[in-house]
Amino acid sequence: MKIARDVIKYVILIGVAVVSIMAALALTFGSLYPFYVVVSASMVPALEIDDMLVVSSRVAFEDIELGDIILFSQPSEHAQISDMGGGGDDPGLIALDNPADRGLVIVHRVVEMLEDEPRVLMTQGDANPVPIPAVDFPIVREEYLGKVVYVLPGVGALAKLIHPPVSYALMGIILCCGVAYELHVHPKWRWRMLLLTFRLRDSMYVYMKVIKYDPKSRKARTIFVRQMLKNHFAVVLMGTGLMNQALKSTGSYEDVPAKTLYMYKSMLLSVARAGGVLDMSEDLLDAVLVGEIRSLLSNIESICPESGVGNGYPGYDDIKRRTAYCTERLDSMGDDAILK
Repeated sequence: MKIARDVIKYVILIGVAVVSIMAALALTFGSLYPFYVVVSASMVPALEIDDMLVVSSRVAFEDIELGDIILFSQPSEHAQISDMGGGGDDPGLIALDNPADRGLVIVHRVVEMLEDEPRVLMTQGDANPVPIPAVDFPIVREEYLGKVVYVLPGVGALAKLIHPPVSYALMGIILCCGVAYELHVHPKWRWRMLLLTFRLRDSMYVYMKVIKYDPKSRKARTIFVRQMLKNHFAVVLMGTGLMNQALKSTGSYEDVPAKTLYMYKSMLLSVARAGGVLDMSEDLLDAVLVGEIRSLLSNIESICPESGVGNGYPGYDDIKRRTAYCTERLDSMGDDAILK
């Protein structure tokens, strides 16, 4: 139970950390993901390909000044401007010829304020000889996405490498390293993680077996019960075996290692759960086998381990023999067998 609480607490802490990071990004930059990667050379040398940009949408469109580098969507299909450089006084109309270009995100430098009310900007790539109509102007409030506030040179190349599934593998490696560190710093976690691993493995095995059949069928229930009982017997053998070794080498019950006591308590819990499985599934199993298992579980529950100090766990050899017998009977069932 305690390991479940520890795992839940660990997951909650990770969740809180992730939410905190997302909240900090949103409050600071106005977006949950303010990072962009440069994919063209139009801003060389200020921005190189694969540079990562940190863009803040909290910088208001009205606060943008000449020389600022901004991120914006390509101007809309019909954007009105006062002058395209053709010398006319009437407003002109720019139409994008290539629909595939619509929605393109561009990062260029502001070079001119075309209008004040409403504000209209013109940009230009540092590597481009002149601004490009329908790309660099007219930029209005609706196209503005944010101002570049930080540049991380070359980091974008790494971002490209860690797209799924590489990112998932990287997260798995980081998680494994964290678990390994915790096991190194806190030895008591080693036994808890070992027990948890067994339980997860067995649970997955049961699930993979049961989903092959109709969950409501007698056959599926029988397979499930068989595997659950075998899982509990495995924990019984581990718990009693560790306690047997500890009691043989200690002078008093207080000298039994804490990790052994923890495994023994987990074993007693498995004994109780095995009894619960029998209560719900007597109609599936042979009556003789049910009697054998109930007798074994009752015997284990009645043992006082303190009485075995110096000699080992009371009745350990008999418990090991009877547990092995019950496990062999369950193994002999086969996936398609029903004992009753």
